[in-house]
Amino acid sequence: MKTYMLSFLAAKPFLLILTCIYWITALLICWFSFDSMLQYFTHVLAIADIKFEGP
Repeated sequence: MKTYMLSFLAAKPFLLILTCIYWITALLICWFSFDSMLQYFTHVLAIADIKFEGP
């Protein structure tokens, strides 16, 4: 049991690094997908030439 605990503690930094890499990758994917959708939305609005009239 002691050996298992020592190997788990030795693997902790590796798991922490993997978790950080996972979250950074997920955030980058979300950022770039949001950015591309925003560019597409502005492109569609520019093509459609939609103007909003105020009251």
